[in-house]
Amino acid sequence: MHAMTSPEHPRPHYAWLICGTATLAVFCAAGLLTTAFSVYQPYLAEKLSLTNTQSSLIVLTRNIVSVTCLLMLDRVVPHVSLRIFIPFCMLLSATSFVLFGLAESFAVCCLAAGIAGASSGFCGAAMGTLLIARWFNEHRGIATGICISSTGLSAFIASPVIALVAENFSLRTAFLSEGCFVVLCAALAAAVIRNSPAEAGMEPLGTAGEVKKVRSYLRRPVSGTTYLLVFLAVFILGISSNCFYSCLSLHYKTLDYTGAQIAMIVSAYGLSLASGKIVFGELSDRIGSFRTANIMYVIAMVGFELCVLARFHIFPIALAGTAIAGFGISVAAGINSFYAVDLAVEADYPMLLARFQFCITFGGMVLSPVMGMLADRFGNYVIPFRLLMLALLVSALMIQSLYRKIRREDQAES
Repeated sequence: MHAMTSPEHPRPHYAWLICGTATLAVFCAAGLLTTAFSVYQPYLAEKLSLTNTQSSLIVLTRNIVSVTCLLMLDRVVPHVSLRIFIPFCMLLSATSFVLFGLAESFAVCCLAAGIAGASSGFCGAAMGTLLIARWFNEHRGIATGICISSTGLSAFIASPVIALVAENFSLRTAFLSEGCFVVLCAALAAAVIRNSPAEAGMEPLGTAGEVKKVRSYLRRPVSGTTYLLVFLAVFILGISSNCFYSCLSLHYKTLDYTGAQIAMIVSAYGLSLASGKIVFGELSDRIGSFRTANIMYVIAMVGFELCVLARFHIFPIALAGTAIAGFGISVAAGINSFYAVDLAVEADYPMLLARFQFCITFGGMVLSPVMGMLADRFGNYVIPFRLLMLALLVSALMIQSLYRKIRREDQAES
């Protein structure tokens, strides 16, 4: 193995620098435009006099483009240099922020959202997971957890900053400043990222056997019908996870929480989501993805219920409920990243990873306008949140039973 350091002065393997840069890339290209974008929505709606339905349609536009890009991802990756492609996607993110900052109409917002969808679709958690898989054999779970945690971390870091700049300067200043930040990060990513250890004259961190201690690919392919049921379960999970955060700030706005309170709530959600993804990765390395998912599902449902109880305008309940829900809803990212290994033969892993991400995003895409319409009809998001909790329960029952069935049948045939 290529030695990164001398024995006298041990240093971390270069893979950890790749992990950090992949985390930054997902933070900029996906996190700031998805999870953290929630805090922008009330300001954008107020500035352009958007209805709840129009706000949902902006999210829908982003998601349509994102899922289209996800369908292309496993075909694109083998033919591009990730060292060039990932920074390019980050520049798309910067372009989207500039357009949002200059927008004076709903149509321009939709254009910006479309570009945001391309960025998040091509350079979201799936891309980060693929890059991590090239560089890590040992500690792959925790490295993946760190990388995908950046979408939640973006909300924790960016939310209070966005609220501060938007309220003390202007919404345009907030958007344009964020665009400049992403450009600088793209330059850093271009300097650090390497396509693979071989390209850099190195070997992956750890031996190939390390990754098989708690997870392994299937020995035989799963039937198409079974995969359709799995995809349906992941789709329903995507309804809960994506619609929850896309409606989060609007939910509390309709319940008359203040802008400062909403920013704090969204920030707490981002921190807990990031923490949940890291914990999911670490636990999956220790006890396996299946048991970890069971734990996270239960935590998420408790959090969802507390968010509904926040209608009584008790801020500590709203804050705690959102934080608990964020920690638990990391199950969506965990299932996307780790179940793609456990439920695929090795050759199908990139395809299944992209399909899982597609289903999760598509779930939010289909239902996000409905959430806004229901909120317009009932005056708040209490009923939509109840429906999201039901969807979370259904997805848990489906995906966990299918996972157990597939793994048992594969082991029985070996």
